[in-house]
Amino acid sequence: MTDMNNQIERRALYTLLRMNWLQDSSMSAEQWQIEDYSSIPTSTLFDRLNAFQIQLDSASLHAYAEECDSPEDYVDFLTADRPFSHEEEDQIYLIVFELWQRFLSEKLCLSTLCYQIDLQISLFNQGNLYNARLLQDLLSQMIQILKNSSDEGINPEEAFSSVSRYFANELSTFLYDYISEQLNNDTLNYANELIEDLGIFLKSDKWFDLIKLRINGQNPQKRIAQIIEENYIENDLEFDLEFLSLLVVIGDLGSFKKTLEATLPLLKFEEDFHDLLQICADFYHRLDQENIESVLISLLKRRQSMPLSNQIVPSDPGISLLKQILSL
Repeated sequence: MTDMNNQIERRALYTLLRMNWLQDSSMSAEQWQIEDYSSIPTSTLFDRLNAFQIQLDSASLHAYAEECDSPEDYVDFLTADRPFSHEEEDQIYLIVFELWQRFLSEKLCLSTLCYQIDLQISLFNQGNLYNARLLQDLLSQMIQILKNSSDEGINPEEAFSSVSRYFANELSTFLYDYISEQLNNDTLNYANELIEDLGIFLKSDKWFDLIKLRINGQNPQKRIAQIIEENYIENDLEFDLEFLSLLVVIGDLGSFKKTLEATLPLLKFEEDFHDLLQICADFYHRLDQENIESVLISLLKRRQSMPLSNQIVPSDPGISLLKQILSL
């Protein structure tokens, strides 16, 4: 495995590799690294193991698995004292993991649970194609694992960080999007339940702070100030744009301008600038300052013919004009 395995567990690593390959098929990767193993016939999976001198069928798979609690344990058992390279072990692991999913699904463990959630997250990110009931059940099981870890004396935030390594998707970002969807759909009880259950594990998570700001409008200024401070430290464009969108609803001019000044140097592409201009136009519409809103919309329209992939540089005339319009 690569050094990346220090930050992400093995199955999640290959899930992430496949996700990246699906976005850019020109990237360098071997076929076994980016295959959709769920589409491979069971007989083919067993044949591939046989090529490594590992002879299994469904009956022996169950028999040998009795003493193993996870695909990781099973692979350790199958490869013990055998001279496999790291690459070969990874190939064996991906095959065994898929077989475990098919034949031993009742033996749910952390890696298989997180993998199933990862699949649902990917569907969620593509639109409303995910299985809502299944995802809710899987998240409930994950939260119970986190609570058990906390009960055993593990620091809650460390427990969340450890579980996050089993995900190819960014777990905290997904939870923000997922809870936001519950709020948008007025499923407030479930949203509040998730916030209550996850709060202890995400005390220092800035995305979770955004959720709390959104769901609790009472005295938001202190929380806004804390988020702005975190924002300066993290330099996260995606977070900044989301925070600015929330400030549109709140209508806090001083915080909006302060965050906007911190966000401008983070712009990378024309698409980012378009998003920012639209947020600014929405904000001044919220303040009923139609003159400024009109100028911002005109600036956005003038730039709509530019390729969204164009890189933005600090000296871009549009940025200078935006600063002038908003007196930054």
